[in-house]
Amino acid sequence: MSKKGLASSIVISVFLTISIILLVYLIPFNMKEEMEAYQASLQEQVDENGEVILVIGLVAAIGALGIMLAGYTPAIIILINSSISLILSIKNRKAEAKWIRILNYVFDGVLSTFIIIAILKIVLFRTGLG
Repeated sequence: MSKKGLASSIVISVFLTISIILLVYLIPFNMKEEMEAYQASLQEQVDENGEVILVIGLVAAIGALGIMLAGYTPAIIILINSSISLILSIKNRKAEAKWIRILNYVFDGVLSTFIIIAILKIVLFRTGLG
């Protein structure tokens, strides 16, 4: 008794779980505040150890890149994850079992919301507001 759409619904559920975990991290993340805090800590290092300014500059560049990756990577993963899952979910609307169809309509709404949130966070990061 094979149900059409069951396997892809399980895959969508796994991707959705990954996206939820990343979203819990991403929503409170504020790149502007993180960068300001990092710059303040670097300024303290420069004030205390002015003679090693080149090393501090290198560390500053690596740290800033790390903060940017910490913000953009989850947003991009959520965007890709949710987009692929949304395509699968839309295809599952034609499943034979009614509960699979209903489940995929719920998935459609949740995944669309995740895509919108990820895009908004990327825009906020790019504009310097968040």
